[in-house]
Amino acid sequence: MIKYRIEETINRPVHEVFPYLADPTLHPKWSPVTDVRVAPPGEMRVGTTVREMMKVGSKMAPFSWEVTEYSPGASFAFHTIEGPMHWDGSYAVAPGADGGTRVIGLGQVGLKGWQRLLEPFMKGEIRRGEAAELSHLKDLLERPA
Repeated sequence: MIKYRIEETINRPVHEVFPYLADPTLHPKWSPVTDVRVAPPGEMRVGTTVREMMKVGSKMAPFSWEVTEYSPGASFAFHTIEGPMHWDGSYAVAPGADGGTRVIGLGQVGLKGWQRLLEPFMKGEIRRGEAAELSHLKDLLERPA
């Protein structure tokens, strides 16, 4: 399993940052997700399932994940139920210095089948990819209107 911990401080209040993490329909704005379907529609909650098409390398891959924990405005956790890898992850937000928001992402990823042999080579790519996504979110939210 590949474990990661990413952290970013975004110079926006929690109530502006958390929706971009917790609302899957906003993920295409800051991550490699291109298509999103949420069931049931509406507010995120434990048991919500999300199907996303995500760019992985040069290919598109379907990922389905389920919300396993949800605390509005504070954190959520998920695990994959379909896709090329097992993935358990979470995001948490907290007020930071000067009115900003501290975002922490934690996760562990395991490749499936013979691809498990590639895990030692994928560690850096997965960690860099997760950090880059939070950096994109920071850039998006801090961009002048």
